[in-house]
Amino acid sequence: MNITLIEIKQDVPGFDSFFGSWVCQGDLNVVIDVGPANTAGRLIDSLVSLGLDRLDLVLLTHIHIDHAGGLADLLDHYPMAKVMCHEKAIQYLVDPSTLWAGSLKVLGKIAEIYGPPKPVPKERLIPHTENDLKDFLVVETPGHAIHHLSFSFDNWLFAGEASGIYLSINGDEYMRPSTPPRFFFDVLLEKDPNLVAFGQMDPDTRKRERFFMANSVKGFIGYFKEGEGALDRRTG
Repeated sequence: MNITLIEIKQDVPGFDSFFGSWVCQGDLNVVIDVGPANTAGRLIDSLVSLGLDRLDLVLLTHIHIDHAGGLADLLDHYPMAKVMCHEKAIQYLVDPSTLWAGSLKVLGKIAEIYGPPKPVPKERLIPHTENDLKDFLVVETPGHAIHHLSFSFDNWLFAGEASGIYLSINGDEYMRPSTPPRFFFDVLLEKDPNLVAFGQMDPDTRKRERFFMANSVKGFIGYFKEGEGALDRRTG
Protein backbone atom coordinates (compact mmCIF):
# COMPACT_ATOMS: atom_id res chain seq x y z
CA MET A 1 0.00 0.00 0.00
CA ASN A 2 1.29 3.47 -0.92
CA ILE A 3 0.73 5.98 1.91
CA THR A 4 1.04 9.74 1.38
CA LEU A 5 0.42 12.80 3.56
CA ILE A 6 -1.20 15.64 1.61
CA GLU A 7 -0.89 19.14 3.01
CA ILE A 8 -4.06 21.21 2.69
CA LYS A 9 -3.10 24.87 2.27
CA GLN A 10 -5.17 27.44 4.15
CA ASP A 11 -5.95 31.11 3.53
CA VAL A 12 -4.87 32.42 6.92
CA PRO A 13 -1.33 33.37 8.00
CA GLY A 14 0.37 30.81 10.22
CA PHE A 15 -1.81 27.90 9.12
CA ASP A 16 0.48 26.42 6.46
CA SER A 17 1.80 22.93 7.24
CA PHE A 18 -1.00 22.57 9.78
CA PHE A 19 -3.72 20.59 7.99
CA GLY A 20 -3.32 17.38 6.06
CA SER A 21 -5.02 14.20 4.89
CA TRP A 22 -3.47 10.77 4.77
CA VAL A 23 -4.03 8.96 1.48
CA CYS A 24 -3.60 5.17 1.26
CA GLN A 25 -3.59 3.69 -2.25
CA GLY A 26 -3.80 -0.03 -2.87
CA ASP A 27 -6.49 -2.67 -3.19
CA LEU A 28 -8.54 -0.33 -1.02
CA ASN A 29 -8.16 3.42 -1.55
CA VAL A 30 -8.58 5.27 1.76
CA VAL A 31 -8.43 8.90 2.90
CA ILE A 32 -8.09 9.71 6.60
CA ASP A 33 -9.60 13.08 7.60
CA VAL A 34 -10.46 15.72 5.00
CA GLY A 35 -9.79 19.18 6.46
CA PRO A 36 -12.09 22.22 6.50
CA ALA A 37 -14.98 22.89 4.13
CA ASN A 38 -13.49 25.99 2.53
CA THR A 39 -10.43 24.10 1.25
CA ALA A 40 -12.14 20.87 0.17
CA GLY A 41 -11.44 21.75 -3.47
CA ARG A 42 -7.69 21.84 -2.78
CA LEU A 43 -7.81 18.36 -1.27
CA ILE A 44 -9.75 17.07 -4.26
CA ASP A 45 -7.24 18.64 -6.67
CA SER A 46 -4.38 16.97 -4.79
CA LEU A 47 -6.10 13.58 -4.89
CA VAL A 48 -6.70 13.96 -8.62
CA SER A 49 -3.05 14.86 -9.14
CA LEU A 50 -2.13 11.59 -7.40
CA GLY A 51 -4.22 9.74 -9.97
CA LEU A 52 -6.86 8.76 -7.43
CA ASP A 53 -9.89 8.11 -9.64
CA ARG A 54 -11.55 5.78 -7.13
CA LEU A 55 -12.01 6.37 -3.42
CA ASP A 56 -13.43 3.48 -1.42
CA LEU A 57 -13.41 4.72 2.14
CA VAL A 58 -13.02 7.91 4.16
CA LEU A 59 -12.00 7.45 7.79
CA LEU A 60 -12.81 10.25 10.21
CA THR A 61 -10.83 10.32 13.44
CA HIS A 62 -13.42 12.83 14.68
CA ILE A 63 -15.92 15.30 13.24
CA HIS A 64 -14.54 18.67 14.31
CA ILE A 65 -14.83 21.01 11.34
CA ASP A 66 -11.07 21.18 10.76
CA HIS A 67 -10.99 17.41 10.25
CA ALA A 68 -14.37 16.66 8.65
CA GLY A 69 -15.73 19.94 7.26
CA GLY A 70 -14.87 19.13 3.65
CA LEU A 71 -16.53 15.71 3.70
CA ALA A 72 -19.68 16.50 1.68
CA ASP A 73 -17.72 18.02 -1.22
CA LEU A 74 -15.30 15.10 -1.26
CA LEU A 75 -18.19 12.62 -1.39
CA ASP A 76 -19.76 14.56 -4.25
CA HIS A 77 -16.55 14.11 -6.22
CA TYR A 78 -16.25 10.41 -5.31
CA PRO A 79 -19.81 9.06 -5.34
CA MET A 80 -18.60 5.49 -4.74
CA ALA A 81 -16.97 6.34 -1.39
CA LYS A 82 -18.29 5.45 2.06
CA VAL A 83 -17.35 7.04 5.38
CA MET A 84 -16.53 5.37 8.68
CA CYS A 85 -16.89 7.44 11.85
CA HIS A 86 -17.91 7.04 15.46
CA GLU A 87 -21.51 5.87 15.73
CA LYS A 88 -22.33 8.83 18.01
CA ALA A 89 -21.04 11.29 15.39
CA ILE A 90 -23.32 10.25 12.54
CA GLN A 91 -26.26 12.47 13.50
CA TYR A 92 -24.00 15.55 13.45
CA LEU A 93 -22.77 14.79 9.96
CA VAL A 94 -26.31 14.24 8.63
CA ASP A 95 -27.45 17.50 10.24
CA PRO A 96 -24.36 19.63 11.03
CA SER A 97 -26.27 22.63 12.37
CA THR A 98 -25.45 21.86 16.02
CA LEU A 99 -21.83 21.10 15.12
CA TRP A 100 -21.54 24.41 13.29
CA ALA A 101 -23.12 26.40 16.13
CA GLY A 102 -20.72 24.83 18.62
CA SER A 103 -17.76 25.50 16.35
CA LEU A 104 -18.67 29.17 16.06
CA LYS A 105 -18.95 29.42 19.84
CA VAL A 106 -15.56 27.82 20.47
CA LEU A 107 -13.52 29.01 17.49
CA GLY A 108 -15.20 32.25 16.47
CA LYS A 109 -13.53 33.87 13.46
CA ILE A 110 -11.40 30.79 12.83
CA ALA A 111 -14.58 28.73 12.34
CA GLU A 112 -15.75 31.22 9.73
CA ILE A 113 -12.43 30.85 7.94
CA TYR A 114 -12.79 27.06 7.96
CA GLY A 115 -16.34 27.33 6.61
CA PRO A 116 -19.59 25.60 7.57
CA PRO A 117 -19.89 21.84 7.00
CA LYS A 118 -22.55 20.61 4.59
CA PRO A 119 -24.96 17.74 5.33
CA VAL A 120 -23.88 14.23 4.41
CA PRO A 121 -26.38 11.53 3.33
CA LYS A 122 -26.82 8.98 6.10
CA GLU A 123 -26.54 6.08 3.67
CA ARG A 124 -22.93 7.05 2.97
CA LEU A 125 -21.96 6.67 6.65
CA ILE A 126 -20.76 3.50 8.41
CA PRO A 127 -20.79 3.33 12.25
CA HIS A 128 -17.41 2.33 13.63
CA THR A 129 -19.08 -0.54 15.49
CA GLU A 130 -19.87 -2.19 12.12
CA ASN A 131 -16.28 -2.44 10.93
CA ASP A 132 -15.87 -5.73 9.06
CA LEU A 133 -12.58 -5.07 7.24
CA LYS A 134 -9.89 -7.72 7.67
CA ASP A 135 -6.67 -6.65 9.44
CA PHE A 136 -8.24 -3.26 10.10
CA LEU A 137 -8.43 -2.10 13.71
CA VAL A 138 -10.69 0.68 14.98
CA VAL A 139 -9.89 1.97 18.47
CA GLU A 140 -12.01 4.35 20.52
CA THR A 141 -9.69 7.11 21.77
CA PRO A 142 -11.89 9.72 23.51
CA GLY A 143 -10.37 12.80 25.07
CA HIS A 144 -9.80 15.42 22.40
CA ALA A 145 -13.37 14.60 21.41
CA ILE A 146 -15.75 12.13 23.00
CA HIS A 147 -16.28 10.61 19.54
CA HIS A 148 -12.56 10.34 18.66
CA LEU A 149 -11.29 7.20 16.91
CA SER A 150 -7.87 5.93 15.89
CA PHE A 151 -7.28 3.50 13.03
CA SER A 152 -4.56 0.88 12.58
CA PHE A 153 -3.76 -1.12 9.46
CA ASP A 154 -0.74 -2.12 7.37
CA ASN A 155 1.52 -1.43 10.41
CA TRP A 156 0.41 2.21 10.54
CA LEU A 157 -1.48 4.02 13.28
CA PHE A 158 -3.61 7.04 12.38
CA ALA A 159 -4.33 8.75 15.68
CA GLY A 160 -5.80 12.12 14.68
CA GLU A 161 -5.47 14.42 17.68
CA ALA A 162 -5.65 11.71 20.32
CA SER A 163 -2.07 12.46 21.40
CA GLY A 164 -2.14 16.22 20.84
CA ILE A 165 -0.44 18.27 18.14
CA TYR A 166 3.03 17.27 16.93
CA LEU A 167 5.21 19.42 14.66
CA SER A 168 8.85 19.38 13.59
CA ILE A 169 10.31 22.90 13.34
CA ASN A 170 13.84 23.14 11.91
CA GLY A 171 14.69 19.80 13.44
CA ASP A 172 13.18 20.60 16.85
CA GLU A 173 10.12 18.73 18.05
CA TYR A 174 7.04 20.60 19.22
CA MET A 175 4.13 18.85 20.90
CA ARG A 176 1.24 20.34 22.79
CA PRO A 177 -2.04 19.00 24.19
CA SER A 178 -5.16 19.55 22.14
CA THR A 179 -8.15 19.81 24.44
CA PRO A 180 -10.95 22.07 23.23
CA PRO A 181 -13.88 22.95 25.48
CA ARG A 182 -15.33 21.08 27.02
CA PHE A 183 -12.77 18.84 28.76
CA PHE A 184 -13.99 15.36 29.79
CA PHE A 185 -12.09 14.75 33.04
CA ASP A 186 -13.86 11.48 33.80
CA VAL A 187 -12.82 10.05 30.43
CA LEU A 188 -9.23 11.15 31.02
CA LEU A 189 -9.14 9.34 34.35
CA GLU A 190 -10.41 6.15 32.73
CA LYS A 191 -8.22 6.19 29.64
CA ASP A 192 -4.90 7.79 30.65
CA PRO A 193 -2.63 5.05 32.10
CA ASN A 194 -0.72 7.71 34.04
CA LEU A 195 -3.88 8.60 35.96
CA VAL A 196 -5.57 5.23 36.29
CA ALA A 197 -4.55 4.94 39.96
CA PHE A 198 -6.71 7.98 40.75
CA GLY A 199 -9.68 5.65 41.22
CA GLN A 200 -7.82 3.72 43.92
CA MET A 201 -7.09 6.78 46.05
CA ASP A 202 -9.04 7.49 49.21
CA PRO A 203 -11.42 10.50 49.05
CA ASP A 204 -9.03 12.89 50.81
CA THR A 205 -6.16 11.99 48.46
CA ARG A 206 -8.38 12.42 45.43
CA LYS A 207 -9.40 15.83 46.79
CA ARG A 208 -5.73 16.77 47.08
CA GLU A 209 -4.95 15.65 43.52
CA ARG A 210 -7.96 17.47 42.09
CA PHE A 211 -6.73 20.63 43.80
CA PHE A 212 -3.25 20.41 42.31
CA MET A 213 -4.50 19.49 38.84
CA ALA A 214 -6.87 22.46 38.97
CA ASN A 215 -3.96 24.62 40.09
CA SER A 216 -1.98 23.55 37.03
CA VAL A 217 -4.89 24.58 34.82
CA LYS A 218 -5.06 27.93 36.61
CA GLY A 219 -1.39 28.37 35.81
CA PHE A 220 -2.10 28.05 32.11
CA ILE A 221 -5.09 30.39 32.36
CA GLY A 222 -3.09 32.98 34.29
CA TYR A 223 -0.36 32.98 31.68
CA PHE A 224 -2.73 33.45 28.77
CA LYS A 225 -4.52 36.25 30.59
CA GLU A 226 -1.25 38.21 30.37
CA GLY A 227 -2.04 38.74 26.74
CA GLU A 228 -1.43 37.15 23.36
CA GLY A 229 1.96 38.84 23.00
CA ALA A 230 3.47 37.48 26.21
CA LEU A 231 5.16 34.46 24.65
CA ASP A 232 6.33 36.47 21.64
CA ARG A 233 7.98 39.00 23.95
CA ARG A 234 9.74 36.32 25.98
CA THR A 235 11.01 34.27 23.04
CA GLY A 236 12.06 37.25 20.94
